[in-house]
Amino acid sequence: GYLFLREMQDPVRAIYHFQRHLELRPNSPQNAQVRELIETAQKLFVRQLPASPFRNDINRLDLLEQLEAERTKTANLQARLTETERNLQRMEVALANATGGRTTNRSTTVTTPSTSTAQTRPPTVSEASPQTAPNLHRVEAGDTLSSISRRYYGTPNRWMEIFEANRDQMASPNALRVGMEIRIP
Repeated sequence: GYLFLREMQDPVRAIYHFQRHLELRPNSPQNAQVRELIETAQKLFVRQLPASPFRNDINRLDLLEQLEAERTKTANLQARLTETERNLQRMEVALANATGGRTTNRSTTVTTPSTSTAQTRPPTVSEASPQTAPNLHRVEAGDTLSSISRRYYGTPNRWMEIFEANRDQMASPNALRVGMEIRIP
């Protein structure tokens, strides 16, 4: 309580700390409340501004354009990261296929049948590997998308892929419910 009141006396500092909380704990159950606190701190900050913070609409439009450009850059970087992770997975599967044996990668163990010929071939549909078969996970108490990602992929950073694969039953990344069955792509 006291820390909150002290932080709200300096709304810029409060916004910074609350945003850091969201960055460091993207699946925290308190994130909805933290977002409300950010909005409250933003309103407090605006109240502290002079009556006309923008001398004219041109300055305001420039700032809005800069904000939109930063949002676009962030979305592009996120898309590139996701594509890079997918390419890495494909390369790991290709490596496992090329060696004709068992290779452990970041996300799962892939077994390919060994052949007597020098050439290797990709698995057929009837030989579906664990990566091609859909996995289901029943949500347990304490599960978060990050913890589920860590369990299946070895890293908590792939939580967004799990969320995207289950958008039909999840309104937000924090919408996990105990007993829910989610797909693990």
